[in-house]
Amino acid sequence: MFIEFGQKELGLKLLLPARLQKKIHNHVEKYFPKESGGIFLGHYADEGKIAIIDSIVIPKLFDSSAINFTRRVDDINMIIKKQYEKSNGCIDYIGEWHSHPNCSNNFSEQDYKTMQEISRDANVKITTPILQIVSVYEGLLEDQVYVFHKNKLFPYELYKH
Repeated sequence: MFIEFGQKELGLKLLLPARLQKKIHNHVEKYFPKESGGIFLGHYADEGKIAIIDSIVIPKLFDSSAINFTRRVDDINMIIKKQYEKSNGCIDYIGEWHSHPNCSNNFSEQDYKTMQEISRDANVKITTPILQIVSVYEGLLEDQVYVFHKNKLFPYELYKH
């Protein structure tokens, strides 16, 4: 079962398996009140209009506080490379996710700068990374997903069926 998100202005869709969303939420709750996070591995369909998350990677090494999450790239890059090769180039890095404990799920200036850097990184094959922020406030988790496109973060909306 997928959780579906849409970005009407750009005509984009994101499919996130519910089991992966649950895994993200469990991880976020485990590390609360500190930030935690990871990356999305996935692929695109319909000429890049649909992003499909195939897995998440939770880094083994990261620095975290109540207002910051920084993943170390060594182990992550190896995992991305292995998944890419294993899938014959179909599955690759497509974005990031992290939490905002006791804060909103709006992106911060640092979040924006990180997405901008990723979109310009010659080692990253995509220029439109996805960002999911999970807000944790008074025991409630609220998600907001963005896509970085033409130097701007556009919010996705949750499709309700």
